[in-house]
Amino acid sequence: MAQLNSIFSINRRGVVAGCRCNENQRAFSGLKVCQFRFSFQPPAHCGSGGADVKLWLVRHAQPLIAPGICYGATDVVADEAQTLQTAHVLAQVLPSGLLLISSTLQRCELLAQCLRGLRPDLSYRSDARLIEMDFGCWEGRRWDAIPQPDLDRWVADFGRHRFGGRESVQAFMQRVAGAWDETRLGRQDTVWITHAGVIRAATLLARGVRQVTQASQWPKEAPAFGQWCEVQG
Repeated sequence: MAQLNSIFSINRRGVVAGCRCNENQRAFSGLKVCQFRFSFQPPAHCGSGGADVKLWLVRHAQPLIAPGICYGATDVVADEAQTLQTAHVLAQVLPSGLLLISSTLQRCELLAQCLRGLRPDLSYRSDARLIEMDFGCWEGRRWDAIPQPDLDRWVADFGRHRFGGRESVQAFMQRVAGAWDETRLGRQDTVWITHAGVIRAATLLARGVRQVTQASQWPKEAPAFGQWCEVQG
């Protein structure tokens, strides 16, 4: 478990560790939202198209689930108050003319609908490709109750092993890459309301990384609940 903790920044309670924030913090009704700025510039082979597209990668608010539970693709509701606070912050900072795309899980769709109520100028659609990675039979189980041999098999064949029997990291990357390529080709600055795993995958895609074979390749950092980062695609 220790090696997996190092890879995913997950502690024994299953909580994603916090990331270092830059100076660009904003507060609204007591909620601090940290905006990460990445300078990734994708190489030419990342897709065809013209001008760069700016992509805001927003993580949903705190899900209402007990600490330490594996809940990737499980449709867990998020805290309504924090969701509304995040929507108010985003409504103030996002420029006009953006396309808003949300994961179809309710913890993301709730934030998308709150934001749409405050910013009716944003065009909107949902996309199932932005759902978190599916951990199969381990969904709803405590991370510390998952047998160590199953975790070891995942780490040993990180890209291809279907942890929980449902989805491999490489299949997950391909799913997110489909949405990424479509966003780039659309040539419209876009907001994704999504999950930590999808955001990590997108930051790899922004660097031109499409194949993940080793656990050490997977990014450790991601925005906290209700926070976001920006990438250029």
